[in-house]
Amino acid sequence: MNLGLEGTLVLGAMTAYATSYHTGSPWLGVLAAGCAGVFLGGIHGYVCKLPKVNDIAIGIAMMLFGTGLAFFFGKSYIQPSAPRLGSFSLGAWTGSPQIATALEVNGLLIVGVLVAIVMAWAFANTRWGLIVRMTGDSAPAARAMGVSVIWCAFLATAAGGDFWPALAALSCRSTIRVRGTRGCPPGRA
Repeated sequence: MNLGLEGTLVLGAMTAYATSYHTGSPWLGVLAAGCAGVFLGGIHGYVCKLPKVNDIAIGIAMMLFGTGLAFFFGKSYIQPSAPRLGSFSLGAWTGSPQIATALEVNGLLIVGVLVAIVMAWAFANTRWGLIVRMTGDSAPAARAMGVSVIWCAFLATAAGGDFWPALAALSCRSTIRVRGTRGCPPGRA
């Protein structure tokens, strides 16, 4: 269980904003947010695979670490304006400007929906997806099949750290807050 997602989200949003500000490209900001998420997810996954480590305590520590880093490095980005992702309106059919404004979305929404569909398919139909599911459902069964539960959990946690900060880049650019949890293998060998 990765309780450090909030810190990952905040650090990812700050990284996306700073990168967009310096490069002028919001898509590079999204990529940087994903890299920050892989970094924190990798730390969390590595530490949690060590013996006798409490993954809940590590998750809380990672939340505080990510939030603290974001606040420390993000202070200089409070006033500047960074480039925004382009948006398009899905509310042209309504006569209400409030609804039309609420239905303005950017490309990350489409990317997120496509990633969710591809991941749902991959977890059900590919070898690696079934291995990740098996490892999360039954570590003894995964070990019996010759799967390294520790490495599978580490890689799943690090990869999962990539998706939420990229979505946090969306939340720092709009009024919609993106929050969620993800099922990940417990990482306990």
